[in-house]
Amino acid sequence: MKIGDILSIEPTLEATSGLGTIGPIPARVIYIHPAGRYYTVEFRSPITGYNWREAFWPKLALHTEPRREPHFDYTKKLKT
Repeated sequence: MKIGDILSIEPTLEATSGLGTIGPIPARVIYIHPAGRYYTVEFRSPITGYNWREAFWPKLALHTEPRREPHFDYTKKLKT
């Protein structure tokens, strides 16, 4: 995904868009977080003509391998 790409996404702001639940509509990617944590798209309502933006999380990849390293280094002693 790159900035400027057109995605087909279902908006979550149904009440403000005036669309109800019609399914996915086209949206343009306008921002991607540098670490890829989220992206922002801009919708255009075919009914009202207004634009609005929403942020979405990318789909998470399923990890099939268990983590081998601990989250924290438990070998260091705490200073008391």
